[in-house]
Amino acid sequence: MQHLKLKPIVVTIALSTLTNIAAAELRTERAVVPNDETHRVAASSYFASTVQGDLYIAAQVNGQLLFFAKEGTEISSEAIPYTENGQYSGDIPLFNFPAADIAPGRYAIYQLITASGSDPYDFRNWVGGATGISSINFTVGLPPEQSGDFNGDGFADDDQNRDGFHDDDQNRDGFHDDDQNKDGFHDADHGNSGLGDNGTGSNDDGHGANDNDTDSNDDGHGANDNDTDSNDDDHGANDNDTGSNNGTGSVTPPTTNGGGIPTISGNAEKGRDLYQNCSSSNCHGSDPQRGQNKIFRATESAKTRSAINRNKGGMGFLNFLTDADLQAISDFVRNPQ
Repeated sequence: MQHLKLKPIVVTIALSTLTNIAAAELRTERAVVPNDETHRVAASSYFASTVQGDLYIAAQVNGQLLFFAKEGTEISSEAIPYTENGQYSGDIPLFNFPAADIAPGRYAIYQLITASGSDPYDFRNWVGGATGISSINFTVGLPPEQSGDFNGDGFADDDQNRDGFHDDDQNRDGFHDDDQNKDGFHDADHGNSGLGDNGTGSNDDGHGANDNDTDSNDDGHGANDNDTDSNDDDHGANDNDTGSNNGTGSVTPPTTNGGGIPTISGNAEKGRDLYQNCSSSNCHGSDPQRGQNKIFRATESAKTRSAINRNKGGMGFLNFLTDADLQAISDFVRNPQ
């Protein structure tokens, strides 16, 4: 049995960010759990409609995936289904463990359904395709400064949709995207208060943790508030960007077949498929012609590669894209018909 690697799973999570296409929704009543005798780590799966196939449930533990095999009676590093060739509908309990038995830490849980007997490593076999995976994150036995649950309701205060992930955790690895050393604190939180150096955590927009950010309209995708570089390849909207290439510029008109009907090349068609897999993250939207967050800069693949290499605006998770992929995306953005 093939091992299901963690990185492609997390990458696909980041691309899909759990759109409504997911076959089922993982749910819990408490994602932040004290590891004492009175609390339990429990989750269920809700299926809005009947789905059939192999159900996989896996937990991220110390950088690897462990699978709940044979209806959770076994734990395996091999990609073994929770149930095989089953029919699923409504609310299905998955597990319920004593929290006291679990070491303090963060535990992301992933769920997907594949066509019966198919390879779970290939997202083309997933029910719902690349957006068919769902996830939830448990924080067990960590103090509020790290869990973010200052009000004690069982979810981080910046987890508005109650899926266990911080709202600024776009790559869904269980940590703030600006927590490069993965210690549970924003990198700018030098005092490890969980609030940031300005001590005003409730006023932080949560997307960049820039302690001196005074712009209430910041969209959080780069947060370079005073950026005046006309050649900036920042992924986000820079509030005071005075450059000409600010995401509202022009794009090369689409080519036509002579009769006024737009055409799309084979490479641009590949780029369209790649872009549409990424578009549900809402960073740039589904239609590049809208210019959301300066997507027109993607017409220069070298700039996109540079932004990925520098993790600009959290784009580092896209490092799996090849140069040919980026060129295909560039061709599509230039001619998105």
